[in-house]
Amino acid sequence: MLTHITPRFAPQIDGVGDYARLLARELERTHGWPSRFIVGEPAWAEAGKTGAPAGEFPATAVSRRDAAALSTAIADAEVIVLHYVSYGYNSRGVPFWVNRAIRRWKQSATAEKPRRFIIVFHELWASGPPWRSEFYLGPVQKYLIRELHGLADGSITSTPNMHRRLDALSPGKTKFAPIPSCVQPPALAQRRWHTGGPVTVVIFGQQASRKLTVETHAPLIRALHAAGLLKELRAVGKGCTGGPNPSADVAALRKILPAEVISTQRDLPPEALAASLAEADLFLTYYPSAFLCKSSALTAAMACGCPPVLPETNEAYPLVPEREVLACDGSATAIKRIITLIQTGQIERLGRAARAWYDAHATWERTTEAVAQHLRAPHV
Repeated sequence: MLTHITPRFAPQIDGVGDYARLLARELERTHGWPSRFIVGEPAWAEAGKTGAPAGEFPATAVSRRDAAALSTAIADAEVIVLHYVSYGYNSRGVPFWVNRAIRRWKQSATAEKPRRFIIVFHELWASGPPWRSEFYLGPVQKYLIRELHGLADGSITSTPNMHRRLDALSPGKTKFAPIPSCVQPPALAQRRWHTGGPVTVVIFGQQASRKLTVETHAPLIRALHAAGLLKELRAVGKGCTGGPNPSADVAALRKILPAEVISTQRDLPPEALAASLAEADLFLTYYPSAFLCKSSALTAAMACGCPPVLPETNEAYPLVPEREVLACDGSATAIKRIITLIQTGQIERLGRAARAWYDAHATWERTTEAVAQHLRAPHV
């Protein structure tokens, strides 16, 4: 059995616990490896109420955030998959207690009872100017990550930049695997492709990210509407509301668009979310290109054949600008380029390329296989 350690778990949605649950589901489906969960938050809402949150996996929370409590929880574990976000385990991003427990557990391995340790790094160390705490805490965070990475039999991370940093600490132990889509993509035959005329544009994700996206791409949104090329601006996600008390993202949209162009969809089940993304022509995001592959909202759009528009594509690799992703920094030149692509019927080409990239590099099957390779490899 695999023992996953994660900051939070179902029913909470935080991009880490839900990723861990879906990964565990795929590992069991494709390789027959069952999982259980240790939740690193004593106040986790479901702890002690049910042995199988979300109807899938047994899960318990640590009694307190210290090495002794975690050591007790993992004492009988043979394989640990740690889902690591430093601030998820400590408000300052320095979870010494996690390192101490993992070190004790790994060092207690014997020839008769070997132990395997895999880390999924969702984030690395922070940085900042001297007047911010990250400036002083970043080196400590790096020290803790270096130790964990050294103890690991293998690591997984979702961006080329994080892969390079981890490889510099301990070469050859890290695999790159983009965060897969949060929804099952529809078959390409079910996809409605753009055939000319105005486009349906979608913004999707958490409310704060949707508002940032509106603010980032306001010049493009205005220009598309002014050119008669905006059929609908669709805001999708948790807490997304219109009406007399709109959510912050919708309120920001109303400052630049008439209300009749804006639609909202909140709390969609996965199938409906996939269908909504498959009806859209462009996906807008504020995400920097260096972090592209760690956004499940972005990979969901690509999986559904909806090409992303970013503020820039300076570090988009392994995605190729103008092939799978587009850039618009709000300048007249960049806006004109997007308009030309729409008017010349190239949105379908971009959408098909985005889906092809997802199928080749970012599916759950590929991520699961990366983890499985670490689990099958000889001990280090």
